[in-house]
Amino acid sequence: MSKKILDLIRSAFPGGTVLETHSQFGDDTAVIEAFMWREVAQFLRDDPQCSMDMFVDLTAVDYLWQGAVPRFEVVCHLRSLDRGHRIRIKARVGDEDGSNAEIDSLVPIWKGAN
Repeated sequence: MSKKILDLIRSAFPGGTVLETHSQFGDDTAVIEAFMWREVAQFLRDDPQCSMDMFVDLTAVDYLWQGAVPRFEVVCHLRSLDRGHRIRIKARVGDEDGSNAEIDSLVPIWKGAN
């Protein structure tokens, strides 16, 4: 069911905002450009087809051991209580040494992100 949400994100944000999508263990994920982080989150909350009204959690992964650049992945899990679907959005930030790891806050959208 959340695969429909991935399609909605792709159609609402054409032109490379969505870097990749995948599904694993029942979770659908969209990896998005970091500069569009807040806009995509706002869309997911406000679009009636998505209605992601529940902010579940926010975390990050450090890929230091892999030598990945960008080094960090910011991860947000969202759920729609109305529609019963959930989704994970991710954005990659940070240089190899960990600097420039900045992303817009989601607090203006969900106070629980604070």
